[in-house]
Amino acid sequence: MDISQGIDDPSGGLLAVGAQRLRALCDVLGLGRREDEAVSLLEAMLGSSVDTPVSAGPRWPSDVCDDGTPFEFSVAFTPSPVLRVMVEPIAEQPSLRNNAELSRELLYALRDTYGVDLGRALSVWDLFAPEAPEGHFAVWLAAELGPTETSFKIYLNPDARGPALARATIEEAMCRLGFDKEWPMLVRALGRRGPSLDELKFVSLDLSRSDRARLKVYGRHHRSTALDLELAASASPGYRPGSATELLELVAAQRPILEGRAPWTCLSLVRGAAPEATTHFPINGYAADDRAVAGLTSRCLERYQIDPTVYRRAMETVAGGPLEAGVGAQSYVSVRWAEPRPRVTAYFPPEVYRPHTVAAPTMPEPARTRAELSAWFRERDPLWGDPLVQRLGRKESPMQPLRSLLEQFGAGVIADLPRLLAAAAHRVDGELERSVLVTYLFEMCGSGRPERSAAQGFLDALTVMDPLAARDVTAAARRLAASLAKGLSSPDPDALFGALFVTLEYWSQLVEHATPLLRKAMGVRAGGVIALLPRPRNADEILDRVSTEGVERAWRAGADAACAFHDLFTALYAAWFDPAREGRPREELDAGPPASRPMATQP
Repeated sequence: MDISQGIDDPSGGLLAVGAQRLRALCDVLGLGRREDEAVSLLEAMLGSSVDTPVSAGPRWPSDVCDDGTPFEFSVAFTPSPVLRVMVEPIAEQPSLRNNAELSRELLYALRDTYGVDLGRALSVWDLFAPEAPEGHFAVWLAAELGPTETSFKIYLNPDARGPALARATIEEAMCRLGFDKEWPMLVRALGRRGPSLDELKFVSLDLSRSDRARLKVYGRHHRSTALDLELAASASPGYRPGSATELLELVAAQRPILEGRAPWTCLSLVRGAAPEATTHFPINGYAADDRAVAGLTSRCLERYQIDPTVYRRAMETVAGGPLEAGVGAQSYVSVRWAEPRPRVTAYFPPEVYRPHTVAAPTMPEPARTRAELSAWFRERDPLWGDPLVQRLGRKESPMQPLRSLLEQFGAGVIADLPRLLAAAAHRVDGELERSVLVTYLFEMCGSGRPERSAAQGFLDALTVMDPLAARDVTAAARRLAASLAKGLSSPDPDALFGALFVTLEYWSQLVEHATPLLRKAMGVRAGGVIALLPRPRNADEILDRVSTEGVERAWRAGADAACAFHDLFTALYAAWFDPAREGRPREELDAGPPASRPMATQP
């Protein structure tokens, strides 16, 4: 079927244009007998958008495709190609909430028509569809059509409750779905450099009752290298070391740092099975035109012993014209690292509205002002949003892990902070900067009364919680202490104050959010501990010492410090919430650092 003529008729509706392209693609893939079903599924999932004229432009700024088209096709090139249709349902009056409600209605319709299972999706629906949702989308739906079978998936937005709770939202969904011990593995793989460079952006669920139904989490890696992609994919035991490096050599040679559009890693979790990893590469951001894209993807297919003939025909079909005319007919190529051979998938945006559109890189903007720096660590990446803190809030009796958290926080942060402050005060040049550091140092040391020092306050509070418990410093706390020592020893005053701001701000957040947890765990006895726990002075005084031109450097140093804090909290999470380690949390905390340690400011 030739789709090169009349494909962009502006008088046509969105469904009419999409159906024409979809039928052509089915024909090329040998799925002609299923094209009516494919079109029906597209119609069902589009909902109220079916008759929207193309000439009217996007009704909603959909991120499914770079030009705003709310649906996308992709093909997995297995011995029998599998076609996927992914759609963002858009309500008559588009909004995140209305789109979510429409998606819920469509899910029930798919259940009634196709018998899809909604149990897992409904069990986490409240996490991803709150009353006042945030983020860039609500729900995406996808249907996969093989030679005979049809399956369905749903994609959900972890930012729905706000970016501060994005990781905690994923973690709680994992717990509800039976993956209550996998969080440390997942975040160390997909999010090791912190949200400034490694964003956890999508959650996907198979709408199936099968024991093999998957939960998939997607991480986007900004300014990444081959090593970053290697470390992310290596969470899968089936991953062969060097494969991600080889993939980049095939599709992005001579680019040691991927400064453009960011690649992704998806970890697929199945209960009772090892995770599987998939690397997604945004190939349209690294090629001059679609001809180059087709050549690079063909090389990739040939490397994994897949005949590229069907792929090339599909690419020519969806492009609808000369491949040299521009870039955009294929957005991604992905490789699932599986045995006996990897599975390669190509993603074809229909480009209904603006052909040859490629989205710009989407790396989060660094803080440019003191207010933005403050907001980042108080609203976007606060310590109180860490999954450990949120899970402790869900735990009926959080006494033991809470005590361990305070103990290791004190050892990793408080114990050496006076020395670091004294050294910093001696090193800085400005009189005002020095006086601020000395003020914090004086209060840290008890304002002349050592028995009231911050370190002693933590020790006394722990004694009230459990007078007989042994105390020691674990490897996880030592890693945090070493990271903070590096930041607070920086010769750059702005970097020093950035690291110190995060240290004091996170300390304050910990005490504030530990207070209700202590009351929950200890009842009336909690008052004694709360009274003893020291709180730092308002960290805004430190923030005020960051120079206007040094805000970004302060933010980067703060992001490094934040990664170190989250590393400690991840180790504590693994120690207390992995059932396989029950009764021996100390071993987890004393283990060496994870292979993928935090690196917030370096690619």
